[in-house]
Amino acid sequence: MRILKGEGANVTATAVYTPMQAYLAAKSGADYVAPYINRIENMGFNGIQVAKEIQDIFRSNGYEPRILAASFKNSQQVLELCKIGIGASTVAPDVIEAFVKNAEVLLSQVPDAYIIVRIGLHPPVDWMEENPDELITYQDGSHHGRCVDFYQKRSSRT
Repeated sequence: MRILKGEGANVTATAVYTPMQAYLAAKSGADYVAPYINRIENMGFNGIQVAKEIQDIFRSNGYEPRILAASFKNSQQVLELCKIGIGASTVAPDVIEAFVKNAEVLLSQVPDAYIIVRIGLHPPVDWMEENPDELITYQDGSHHGRCVDFYQKRSSRT
């Protein structure tokens, strides 16, 4: 990770199962840390609690990585993370469908939540124009936005 960061790459530490792994990823310069919530639970631990511990470690030590939670079995797990301030997640279509069905419940519990359904899409053109530093330029010259930053970008609701 340090070599990639030294070359200017953005780095995501994936398949994080413990706070120690997240801590080491942060110390190595990771931009994002992805705890796999349901897989942690399948190992007999509380995935939400592990994500909270990771968040606490980052906050108390002033570490920069963002938490990008992954591997959910239901929308309740995503909601629990939103309640503790972890709002960036990669979510499977079936879990997103549950969100859509229960959007009113989500908004009643987290009124300032932004629900952005996003499956294999690029960020809106206006966002890409306003955030050129967040784009990735490929060898062929094409540009694509970074999903995590788009998720965390707050815009007004319509």
